[in-house]
Amino acid sequence: MRLEDLLRRLHGVRPSGSGYAARCPAHEDREPSLSVSEGEGGRVLLYCHAGCSTEAVVEALGLTLADLMPAASGDGRRGREPAPPPIETARYTYRDEEGRPLYEVRRYQPKRFVQYRREGDRWVPGLGNTRRVLYRLPEVIEAARAGRVVCVVEGEKDADRLAALGFTATTCPGGAGKWRDEYSEALRGAHVVILPDNDEPGRRHAAEVARAVWGVARSVRVVELPGLPERGDVSDWLDAGHRPADLRRVIRETPPLEAPPETPPEPPERPQEARSHDTRALAVRVADVEREAIRWLWPGRLALGKLTILDGDPGLGKSTLYCDLAARITTGRPWPDAPDAPPGEPAAVVIVTCEDGIADTIRPRLEEAGADLSRVHVIQAVREGEDLTVPRLPDHIDAIEAVVQETGAALLVVDPIMAHLGDRINAHRDADVRRALTPLALLCERCGCAALVVRHLNKMTGGDPLYRGGGSIGIIGQARLGLLLASHPEHETADGVRVLATTKANVGAWRPSLVLRLESSEHDPDTGVIRWGGTTPLTARDLLARPKAERPRDEAADWLRERLASAADPVPARDLFAEAEARGISEKTLRRAKKGLGVVVEQVPPRPGGTWYWSLPGAGASHICSDNVFDVPEAPDGQFYKSGHLGDGADDEVPF
Repeated sequence: MRLEDLLRRLHGVRPSGSGYAARCPAHEDREPSLSVSEGEGGRVLLYCHAGCSTEAVVEALGLTLADLMPAASGDGRRGREPAPPPIETARYTYRDEEGRPLYEVRRYQPKRFVQYRREGDRWVPGLGNTRRVLYRLPEVIEAARAGRVVCVVEGEKDADRLAALGFTATTCPGGAGKWRDEYSEALRGAHVVILPDNDEPGRRHAAEVARAVWGVARSVRVVELPGLPERGDVSDWLDAGHRPADLRRVIRETPPLEAPPETPPEPPERPQEARSHDTRALAVRVADVEREAIRWLWPGRLALGKLTILDGDPGLGKSTLYCDLAARITTGRPWPDAPDAPPGEPAAVVIVTCEDGIADTIRPRLEEAGADLSRVHVIQAVREGEDLTVPRLPDHIDAIEAVVQETGAALLVVDPIMAHLGDRINAHRDADVRRALTPLALLCERCGCAALVVRHLNKMTGGDPLYRGGGSIGIIGQARLGLLLASHPEHETADGVRVLATTKANVGAWRPSLVLRLESSEHDPDTGVIRWGGTTPLTARDLLARPKAERPRDEAADWLRERLASAADPVPARDLFAEAEARGISEKTLRRAKKGLGVVVEQVPPRPGGTWYWSLPGAGASHICSDNVFDVPEAPDGQFYKSGHLGDGADDEVPF
């Protein structure tokens, strides 16, 4: 069996890396969790990320493990035929009320779908800002006005199949889970019949559509086709020998809903004790994994499928910088460090931001940079029911991914990251940060786009550049690449001369730092533009270093206050000393900052060898270990002592 033969048996197939992702047939799979690729000699490789064994997957497909091997050649050796290119098998055109084409969905084999929109006399990938409508809209409107039956199915193929049999049928772009409120108006006055696919996503979609058209349609029926196989649709039901008359009979026999349906509950997760017996590690033999090269958007700085962090102080031009990058991506212009490179293929860019206005800031910057504005999409709000809210990670990752998928974006910008973390995310806690950024990293892998996450620097100076970004070290830890935009040390900030340096490169080689100048546009003095220069030997550490005499004395106190305020519990003193040292703060300076802030210290357990903890006044330090709560007398100057010593493990007999 060849790879494309197996893909025909799977559902939800989409490209992923060098292979494909699909819904696993061995378990109830809402999101594609099965990786499918081609191994050495043409073998088909399967891996279910939910834990299903390869044997279980092939059994669910009605196959054996031997079927995953390529056919033997005439000399008895197993050979590998070159995989044919994707073949277009169908085009589904979405039209407006007058029958004018708006966009189309193209179906390919191996099974995948690509959306195209109309721009002038040509079709371009992605829907962009194109108005979304129901499939076969003119026929739907005509049937609804006449009070006839309109069938709602999950795909264009099923809608066309029913239309050929004399039914009026429609679907929404994207299939299950993609219904929009504005689609319902076209069904006003119709008898709506919903024919869901026989799986959990199909049933949830049917309930969603039924609620959306309730009060608009004359009646609503959700029809369960008798004998429909698991994951089957109405086309499968007809292919099994049922006639159009059978479908009309089943529709008539299904009573209309008397009230809007409730959303089917999520299947309950098995309790941990019920799962513990089958817990096992899933090992992948490296020899079975094909080697892949890093795919670069901007070589050495922006990798497709990966996160890049862009650090810099406010007002230095980070947003102007990414507008320049967006202009190059949307027009195919070469990168500044390779000006003689041939033009690339233009692609879309998605920007998630809540700081700058689109009309007065983002658009002018993009125009001055020469961007193709039709390929740039800005997300400033997400709709939650009737309310609009700022996009949050990880809460709105699905909504953001939908835009990236629809536009085919090559770059996703989040500016700034701190403004888009949910209320439940503490930016200074490593676990919280990774919970927010891991879904973003997975989005990049699924969509094959690069992400540029913008972040402000903290108030420290010098030290390791990896520790200079705001929030937890986990932010840069999650990224594979790091960049720093800083003023050139030989120029005043007002001169506009900047340096773009690398702070992290887990993939690819380190690239030399680039010099650029932030200037006012000739056409609009209030809008900045980027003029690129050459390279410089200056590193990120050089850019962040400042003589000790120039460092504000309260930097250590600012850092310590922020660090302790963000911690849910008191912090071990030894951890604070280590983190401070990485930021260029000596132990003596940190102790001085502690005294100035009136930091509460205590030892747990309260005996030699116990650990010393620090917390801010009023934070309730002694709750760190309920079995070792103790009282410590407070000295008149606000410092805490234990046995006549300063309560932080120091040997000083008196506070300093």
